[in-house]
Amino acid sequence: LAAGVMVLTFDEENVLELGYKGTWQYDGDLTTGEGIAKVHQSYEVLDGTGMFAGAKGHGHVGGVFDFHRVLMDLDGGLILAK
Repeated sequence: LAAGVMVLTFDEENVLELGYKGTWQYDGDLTTGEGIAKVHQSYEVLDGTGMFAGAKGHGHVGGVFDFHRVLMDLDGGLILAK
Protein backbone atom coordinates (compact mmCIF):
# COMPACT_ATOMS: atom_id res chain seq x y z
CA LEU A 1 0.00 0.00 0.00
CA ALA A 2 1.29 3.45 -0.89
CA ALA A 3 -0.03 6.84 0.18
CA GLY A 4 1.12 10.42 -0.14
CA VAL A 5 0.54 13.86 -1.61
CA MET A 6 1.01 14.84 -5.25
CA VAL A 7 1.42 18.55 -6.05
CA LEU A 8 0.61 19.63 -9.61
CA THR A 9 2.14 23.06 -10.29
CA PHE A 10 0.80 24.69 -13.45
CA ASP A 11 2.44 28.08 -12.75
CA GLU A 12 3.22 30.23 -9.70
CA GLU A 13 -0.45 31.02 -9.05
CA ASN A 14 -2.22 27.77 -9.98
CA VAL A 15 -1.35 24.72 -7.89
CA LEU A 16 -3.46 21.63 -7.22
CA GLU A 17 -2.72 19.30 -4.30
CA LEU A 18 -3.98 15.70 -4.40
CA GLY A 19 -3.89 13.04 -1.68
CA TYR A 20 -3.48 9.52 -3.05
CA LYS A 21 -3.51 5.94 -1.77
CA GLY A 22 -3.45 2.54 -3.37
CA THR A 23 -1.11 -0.16 -4.60
CA TRP A 24 2.43 0.14 -5.90
CA GLN A 25 4.07 -3.02 -7.23
CA TYR A 26 7.74 -2.94 -8.17
CA ASP A 27 9.35 -5.61 -10.33
CA GLY A 28 13.08 -4.95 -10.36
CA ASP A 29 16.14 -4.12 -8.29
CA LEU A 30 15.81 -1.14 -5.93
CA THR A 31 19.60 -0.90 -5.47
CA THR A 32 20.11 -0.16 -9.18
CA GLY A 33 16.73 1.41 -9.96
CA GLU A 34 16.27 -0.97 -12.88
CA GLY A 35 12.76 -2.32 -13.32
CA ILE A 36 9.18 -1.16 -13.63
CA ALA A 37 6.64 -0.07 -11.01
CA LYS A 38 2.91 -0.50 -11.65
CA VAL A 39 0.67 2.01 -9.88
CA HIS A 40 -3.08 1.78 -9.18
CA GLN A 41 -4.31 4.45 -6.78
CA SER A 42 -7.27 6.64 -5.95
CA TYR A 43 -6.91 10.36 -5.29
CA GLU A 44 -8.87 13.18 -3.68
CA VAL A 45 -8.35 16.93 -4.06
CA LEU A 46 -6.88 18.29 -0.81
CA ASP A 47 -6.18 21.94 -1.61
CA GLY A 48 -5.48 24.38 -4.38
CA THR A 49 -4.46 27.94 -5.17
CA GLY A 50 -5.39 30.35 -7.95
CA MET A 51 -7.99 28.83 -10.26
CA PHE A 52 -7.95 25.67 -8.08
CA ALA A 53 -8.75 27.47 -4.78
CA GLY A 54 -11.74 25.72 -3.21
CA ALA A 55 -11.70 22.91 -5.80
CA LYS A 56 -13.13 19.50 -4.96
CA GLY A 57 -12.84 16.18 -6.72
CA HIS A 58 -11.57 12.64 -6.80
CA GLY A 59 -10.53 9.97 -9.26
CA HIS A 60 -8.01 7.30 -10.17
CA VAL A 61 -4.29 7.31 -10.99
CA GLY A 62 -2.80 4.44 -12.96
CA GLY A 63 0.40 3.87 -14.86
CA VAL A 64 3.95 2.62 -14.88
CA PHE A 65 7.36 4.15 -14.24
CA ASP A 66 10.92 2.94 -14.44
CA PHE A 67 12.79 5.68 -12.50
CA HIS A 68 13.83 7.25 -15.82
CA ARG A 69 10.36 8.21 -17.07
CA VAL A 70 6.80 8.18 -15.78
CA LEU A 71 3.70 7.27 -17.78
CA MET A 72 0.59 8.07 -15.72
CA ASP A 73 -3.09 8.57 -16.43
CA LEU A 74 -5.33 10.57 -14.13
CA ASP A 75 -9.07 10.31 -14.58
CA GLY A 76 -11.92 11.53 -12.44
CA GLY A 77 -13.80 14.72 -11.74
CA LEU A 78 -12.73 18.20 -10.73
CA ILE A 79 -15.20 20.86 -9.62
CA LEU A 80 -13.83 24.41 -9.50
CA ALA A 81 -15.24 26.78 -6.88
CA LYS A 82 -15.56 29.74 -9.27
